[in-house]
Amino acid sequence: MRYCYKVMEACPCYYEPEDPNEVYEESKFDGGLLGLIGTSILRLLSFLLMLVLAAACVVGGMFLAVGSFEALLDFANLRATLQELELMKLLLVIPFLLVALVFLAFGSAWQAVIGLRWETRHTIIRGQRLYFDGTVWQLFGNILKWSILTLITLTIYGWWLPIKWRKWVTKHVDHDIVVA
Repeated sequence: MRYCYKVMEACPCYYEPEDPNEVYEESKFDGGLLGLIGTSILRLLSFLLMLVLAAACVVGGMFLAVGSFEALLDFANLRATLQELELMKLLLVIPFLLVALVFLAFGSAWQAVIGLRWETRHTIIRGQRLYFDGTVWQLFGNILKWSILTLITLTIYGWWLPIKWRKWVTKHVDHDIVVA
């Protein structure tokens, strides 16, 4: 039995065979093609749903901006210049674009979690099945946090995103039960 460096005591997560001739149990992936296809279709549909919601949000914002400014033109007796109206349209559309980006970020998180759950559910390492306990909301919060930090640091933080992603996935993957 190895000792865990964090608690300095015997740790059950490390398995060392008592007999040096004993080999570890086989590690394998037991997922099939139909499961992969079904998961891929579910991931695609979830992303397309978020894409449709984002597009509806942007189009709704544009119609709202155009409709409100046509009404503004009638009441302002054409005092405002065309540039001012275009700027005000842009200011009305920006919040709708931000909501659309939030929908896309949520769709990305949703489809990523679906894929990670399927992949870990079908993976067995040393006789123990893996499971993924991360949630869509956790990943969505991290995506928003990482996006904001990337924008604030002018994309410098983006170089660390693959590492942050791998750390998050590793944190939420654990072994479940011993498979006979």
